Amino acid sequence: YNGANSVTIRGFQINTFDWRDGLPDQSGDSGADYQDEYLTDRIEVVKGPAGVEYGATTLGGILDIITKKPLPFNQTIFTASVESFDTQRGIVDVNRVAGPDNKWQGRIIADVQNGKTFYGGINDMVDINPTLYYHVNSDTYFWVRFDFNKTKVAAYLSSWLVDAGGHISTFLP
Repeated sequence: YNGANSVTIRGFQINTFDWRDGLPDQSGDSGADYQDEYLTDRIEVVKGPAGVEYGATTLGGILDIITKKPLPFNQTIFTASVESFDTQRGIVDVNRVAGPDNKWQGRIIADVQNGKTFYGGINDMVDINPTLYYHVNSDTYFWVRFDFNKTKVAAYLSSWLVDAGGHISTFLP
């Protein structure tokens, strides 16, 4: 992990958001899309040239980010936290089932964050992720997932340094 949204596997840098739920994720390249960790159920690592199974990928392998799915029972979870740098966060996770034998399963996760970065900039986020499953039988199901994400991050670096050569740089206050 290099601090950005990329990982190195077997010496090859890969894009961590190339795969989501076993499907190619075309929402953007590294850093252009963001998925909150609360929406992630697990991360599957496939090492080596997985091109035979997944098509054109890097030689190092892939990371497949598996999101949380609807559960076969009703459940509601509310989470609130106050974190470092004046950050407040609230999460609502609602799961519902309906129909005979719970054939319809739905889950919506909403995550809202309002805060600052360690250097005083804005770090706000809204993420809404509804998922709906319909189980035809024990072997077949259809599902649809939607992801709305609005992230606002702004850096306010107010300290400037000009060296003897006239080069301008910033540093943390």
